[in-house]
Amino acid sequence: MGCVADAASIRERADGSFEVMTTGTTRVKLLSVDAGGPFLTAEVEEVPEEPGEDAGTLAEGCCGPSGATRSGWRGPGSAR
Repeated sequence: MGCVADAASIRERADGSFEVMTTGTTRVKLLSVDAGGPFLTAEVEEVPEEPGEDAGTLAEGCCGPSGATRSGWRGPGSAR
């Protein structure tokens, strides 16, 4: 399983890593992944959203009221 996400903002940090603010848009099932090029690409199938009884409470607990999440990512060739 995975999630298609829109990058709301991308900011480079002093150490060369990036802070990426994303918003998930669509749940997907990964059918295949191709690592042969400069970027990973994948063939995906959309998974229908079936919210549960407490879905809103769970989303706010992990993502905040806006639904946005943060992740740090280093570009290709970046050293850790």
